[in-house]
Amino acid sequence: MTPEFFEAFFKKKQAILDTKLDFINCAELHLNENNIDNYYGENMYICRRGYISPVWSRELTLKFMKIADEENWDLAVHDCSNYTKFARDLNLSSKEGKWFGASSYGCEFSKIPYESFLPILRDESFQFLSEEELPEGYKPGELIF
Repeated sequence: MTPEFFEAFFKKKQAILDTKLDFINCAELHLNENNIDNYYGENMYICRRGYISPVWSRELTLKFMKIADEENWDLAVHDCSNYTKFARDLNLSSKEGKWFGASSYGCEFSKIPYESFLPILRDESFQFLSEEELPEGYKPGELIF
């Protein structure tokens, strides 16, 4: 979900809903090596085992689903969040007889682009849900390079 998609959808919302769709997949934007530079400087997060997305993409998918609920749209809105994609793959793997916890879901980068997370770490206004204390030796001033 991008701001451009969100805005364009709601400009045409009634025409879209009038088609009598059964469902809409509401997916987060997940990035890869080909497109991450287009979002340089955005607050990013990494979902379990891999997908990297701008924080606002998840916020927009939640906002989209909330509007659908409040307006009582006559269709299902599927939450295709990064967490859902992972859970879907676990479910599929179990039905295919793979070992417990098997998943092909993972990072689309050859190495994690750690520099992409600097903006969110520097954003004083961003509130993390919980913050763990760093272990000894990793606190500010304790790392020696």
